[in-house]
Amino acid sequence: MSVSYKEIWAFLSHEVRFKGQKKRACEAYLDALYLLRKDSIPDDQQRTQILEIESKIKELGGEVPPAT
Repeated sequence: MSVSYKEIWAFLSHEVRFKGQKKRACEAYLDALYLLRKDSIPDDQQRTQILEIESKIKELGGEVPPAT
């Protein structure tokens, strides 16, 4: 079984959020969002994941940076 870095970041984000560490969770989601936006896969093919992570960032009180 292969695990991508995006799956690892998603797991870590959920884990720290579960533990009540909102600031760390938000930072982890921002890192995951950055990785999704900067990888070699076109964003339109990852739209669902990007929207989910953006939603989690907003839920935690963070600001979603604009896509570049």
